[in-house]
Amino acid sequence: MTLKQLLLSRKSGFIKYIIGSFIPIINNLAMTFIFAFLIGVLQDISQLPQTLLLSALIAVGSIILQIISRFLRIGYMRDILMDIRMMAFKKIMNKSYQQFAINSKDTYLSHLVNDINLFEQDFFLSLLNVIVSVGTYIVSVTLLLILDPLIAGLTLLVSLLMLVITRFFEPKVIALKQKVSTANEDFSIYSANALSGLEILKLNQVEDKFFGLFQQKVRTIENFKQRFNLLSETQRVGLENIGFIFTIGISILVSTRLATGQTLTQVALMIQIVNSVIWNLAFVFPLMNRMKASESIYSKITTLDDIDQSHQGTQPFVLNDSITVNNVSFAYQDDLERDILKNVNLKLEKGKKYLLKGASGAGKTTFLQLLSKVFLPTNGSITLDDTNFNEISVNSFNEHVAFIYQSVFLFNDSIRNNITLFDETICEDKLNEAVLKAGLTEFINKLPEGLDTILEENGKNISGGERQRISIARALIKEADILFVDEATSSLDSALGESIEKTLLDLDQMVIAISHRTYEGVTYQYDGVISINNQQAYFYDTKEYFELGGITQ
Repeated sequence: MTLKQLLLSRKSGFIKYIIGSFIPIINNLAMTFIFAFLIGVLQDISQLPQTLLLSALIAVGSIILQIISRFLRIGYMRDILMDIRMMAFKKIMNKSYQQFAINSKDTYLSHLVNDINLFEQDFFLSLLNVIVSVGTYIVSVTLLLILDPLIAGLTLLVSLLMLVITRFFEPKVIALKQKVSTANEDFSIYSANALSGLEILKLNQVEDKFFGLFQQKVRTIENFKQRFNLLSETQRVGLENIGFIFTIGISILVSTRLATGQTLTQVALMIQIVNSVIWNLAFVFPLMNRMKASESIYSKITTLDDIDQSHQGTQPFVLNDSITVNNVSFAYQDDLERDILKNVNLKLEKGKKYLLKGASGAGKTTFLQLLSKVFLPTNGSITLDDTNFNEISVNSFNEHVAFIYQSVFLFNDSIRNNITLFDETICEDKLNEAVLKAGLTEFINKLPEGLDTILEENGKNISGGERQRISIARALIKEADILFVDEATSSLDSALGESIEKTLLDLDQMVIAISHRTYEGVTYQYDGVISINNQQAYFYDTKEYFELGGITQ
């Protein structure tokens, strides 16, 4: 949706906003006439009482009109900004995992906060003044055409010159505004990293170094802002100087009309109208460039990305037999010459449990991400029964798989919502069963609010083991066909880790797990071990693998 379409999408609000924006035009013109009448009083002092009374009434009326103007505009501004925030958030949510992973989450946060604040500050303030100035310009030029066509023509020529100068500055203003936005993104990413790693910085006493880097980031943002403001100011001063020279010339020209019989009020009115036209243009033209710069920010944060439909698929997820890996190779997009996996062939049967083993960096997590359709093979194919992964709907696939990661993320919400992921249709019995299997029952029973206990930011008010168990309960309650596990028990004590692993092995679903731990009598119950080594995946009988002490080829 273009910005114009968005503004017109709320027609009644837009009409009110325009009406509210035109009210200051009435005030400006009223003040112009009052000033002319006050000057005219110098010729006829008997008109002073009436003029002062009229001035007082207009001043009071102006205050009332300003309040009405604000009331008419504020609701529309709020609604449009809410729409933009929702559109910006929708753009992020609409991204595929691969698209989302290209940028840091702090970049997206910068879009939702910094860029929208930039838009709010520059666009709506500018829009109001543009409407007022353009409206004042149209009315003023119309009056000039009636009062003195020659002066009206000269005013139009100067207006054209000021427009040409504004066009010259436009691309530079837009480019600098985009640089401010990019610098804000970089600043947000750096700040988030520094805050997340504050404990490490403190323990290693390197805060001063990071503070210096922080100053550089701040200096970069402020330098771009300063350049943007300097450019805008240069444009404004240039236009004002042209306006000043022109109004001086017009004032001299109009003053000669006194000799032709025109009153002082008429002359003052002409000068005031010309001033109103020229100074409004000098003020509004830089704002028009700010508005265009704001429009580029709007497009950046709200325009939906094109999604590669070739891998989205339309077929439903149906697992009756097995997952087959056929000559699969994979390399990351930024290093296509280096294969992480090469010509891998495997068959994983429904309901069986598989343990992924291999040295650190061998490609275990990458292989897990290929099997979970997070990444797509560079070459070869993966099929679900006889259906290629590429043909399976992403939504359908995700509905039938669940994940347990070593790095757990918990929402700042209740334990209940962190397990159910806000699904209100999940019954209490099913929830309690997942809590029991994840080893959470004793912990939950000790909490005064139980499952309704609110977790702080990413669960920082509970232990690492408890966070991991909530993650496990979240996966178990989904009852997915396939459960992908990446070091699920790494932060748990040995007894609980063994209990969780036994729970996973007792499930009816297919389980594909990465784990460096070995639990005597439990780990051996996996149906097979897949060893990732030298870009290959080798399948072993579990007992054979451990009897040989772990095979790496």
